[in-house]
Amino acid sequence: MNQPHGSHLEPILVKIHANPEQRTKITIIVTNYRPKIEPLRQEYRQKSQEFLDYIITGQPAEKVISRQSELNHLYGAIVTQYSMMRLEIRKVLSPEQSKLYDDYRRQQGWTKR
Repeated sequence: MNQPHGSHLEPILVKIHANPEQRTKITIIVTNYRPKIEPLRQEYRQKSQEFLDYIITGQPAEKVISRQSELNHLYGAIVTQYSMMRLEIRKVLSPEQSKLYDDYRRQQGWTKR
């Protein structure tokens, strides 16, 4: 989650050999998800730092666990948004392009299979 949302768009479009119509549709999908995903990512980064600060400064266990619970919830929300975005993108792809998309995701370490 260190790179900005959408930073992999162009490499993905190249990898899947997207035609101009697909490029437009996929770009719109990614752009539409940006306002949903980016605030969650920013909040996750902020709460992650606070979580680490709590541990380093020896805050009470209840406070640390509460922050960890918030992180887990945010992470789940982020994963859900990315999953929904990927499902929309897949609707635009041919079966061969879906395979290339999966290959790219594996190469980036986003999936194990």
